[in-house]
Amino acid sequence: MAMNARVLNNLLAWFCHNEQKAIARTRRHALLEWDMFQVDLQYTPEVFKLAFVKLAFSHIFLAS
Repeated sequence: MAMNARVLNNLLAWFCHNEQKAIARTRRHALLEWDMFQVDLQYTPEVFKLAFVKLAFSHIFLAS
């Protein structure tokens, strides 16, 4: 986004500009993380629900 001298002196314009940059950066990061998650998910074996519940249940007892 090109900003002229008049806009550069406007604090609200700076705030909005920086906010939009932060939103765009966060969106890019979230999409990158989601893509990496999708790739990892392809190579993860499917775990049956019963086995997962048993694993979580035993994990609770180990933590206490």
